[in-house]
Amino acid sequence: MTVTAQPPRTTRWYAAGKIKIALTILFLVRGGREIAPRLVGGSQSNFYGAYRDERLALAKTATSKP
Repeated sequence: MTVTAQPPRTTRWYAAGKIKIALTILFLVRGGREIAPRLVGGSQSNFYGAYRDERLALAKTATSKP
């Protein structure tokens, strides 16, 4: 999956990223590499909270300088 400054063609972008549910949170760095596991589905914000925080911590660790 390639991430650019231009808006993607939604259907192709979903297919390229193997995103099957529109409510998917991706943690990407420049170039489109995923740096933490994606969050898929769900509609309860309190359910997402802990998972989101864990993924954000993983993403920060992956992008921090040694």
